[in-house]
Amino acid sequence: MSEGIERVEWIELPRVEKGEVLKNPFCGLYRIYRFDASSEWTQNHEKVLIEDCRPDPDMSLALVEINLKTYNSCPLPESALNIIERVFLTFESYGVQMILRFLYDWDGVNIQTEPKSIETILTHMEQISPLLKDYERDIYIVQGLFIGNWGEMHGSRYIKNNSLYRLNAKLKSCVGESTYIAVRSPALWRLLLKSFDPPSSWNDAWLLKLGLYNDGMTASEDDYGTYGTLHRAEVKNFEDKMRREYEIKFQNSLCRFVPNGGEVVHKNSFNDFEAAVETMQTLHVSYINSEYDTEVLDKWKNTVLNRSWGQWTGKTGYDYIAGHLGYRYCIEKVKITPDKNRRSEILVEVNIKNIGFSICYRRLRVCFVVYGETDNEAGAVEQYETEVMTDSRAWQPNIPVNIVGKIDVSQWYNKTMRLAIRAEDPISGECVQFSNTFFGADAYGNCLLGAFTPRPN
Repeated sequence: MSEGIERVEWIELPRVEKGEVLKNPFCGLYRIYRFDASSEWTQNHEKVLIEDCRPDPDMSLALVEINLKTYNSCPLPESALNIIERVFLTFESYGVQMILRFLYDWDGVNIQTEPKSIETILTHMEQISPLLKDYERDIYIVQGLFIGNWGEMHGSRYIKNNSLYRLNAKLKSCVGESTYIAVRSPALWRLLLKSFDPPSSWNDAWLLKLGLYNDGMTASEDDYGTYGTLHRAEVKNFEDKMRREYEIKFQNSLCRFVPNGGEVVHKNSFNDFEAAVETMQTLHVSYINSEYDTEVLDKWKNTVLNRSWGQWTGKTGYDYIAGHLGYRYCIEKVKITPDKNRRSEILVEVNIKNIGFSICYRRLRVCFVVYGETDNEAGAVEQYETEVMTDSRAWQPNIPVNIVGKIDVSQWYNKTMRLAIRAEDPISGECVQFSNTFFGADAYGNCLLGAFTPRPN
């Protein structure tokens, strides 16, 4: 009988969920950066741009607005396209994911500054398309369809069915395959996709490119016009806006599959801390503006959490919300056993719970990693990876997930090896931090789980 594993000695690192904000790709707080595509580009401009764009080291997202109003009656000149590319290059150099918004207005007078012909907007989309595809790894979402006051899809001559269909179809063809488009309200989502029902699975790929953004989040009963007054039974047209409770229920289903974010505005009871947490959990919010509305944000910062908030005791409501925007993966249990069928292999089972408001909307590559000998200066010298077959987009909030992988350990009999896990975005290469108190991720993004020794028979 060939030699195989009789047992595995496993030393698991003790861990609890930690109460701190994590920096993870595609979620969290963001700042707004504004650029005029007609600005004259000089060496000094480049220096100012780089200094002004230096992102907060704790933020992985930036909302980048690019104003095209100077060219509202003509195609974009080469100089404008060069400026757009310079902006993209700058954020690429910092490793920050961009939420893009192209617009023709920063003053709430879009009807005066947007192109008089929709053909001009379509041409601008086509011209920018090569850059959107070249920098796909750095562009997470394109918000809006280039129209409306502040790019918010209201106050435009093109908020009409046929115009919106044309703009959405064109933009969808112009962005990279992994880039989402977001529209300003659930009613616009229903209109563009001609559906009263959100998708029910990831297989509905043709639906999944269109998400939402709400720059009036928790502002009022109707979120400053984001919602309407109709009961669900009264809705006849796709673009009809329903009452708040129905629109929130709709988003609860939709945003299991597409991202949702924006700005919280207007200090009122809807954005009291606990009410805001409940709303953001239900809407699966994954990103919000860190600078606006300061009255709302300050209200959260002045809310000190008591013992009922567990490991967040003593932290602020702002900390808690920032720490739960998007996904937040907590490793609850690790189990290692010999494989009964292949005696040179072990089965690794890791139980993960997503305690964030939403999911990661890009599928992550998940690996178990085995370390050999290490030294203090170089880190891991030997490293062996086993990719786990799992779709991380299905790791919905508060539903435990068990991921399983097999590792051939025949070369490590009677040797103590370290076991780690790594989750990374295969497009950007960004790694995910888990929310446990085990050792922090190493230079490769590997998070240590414990050590095992396979004992042969």
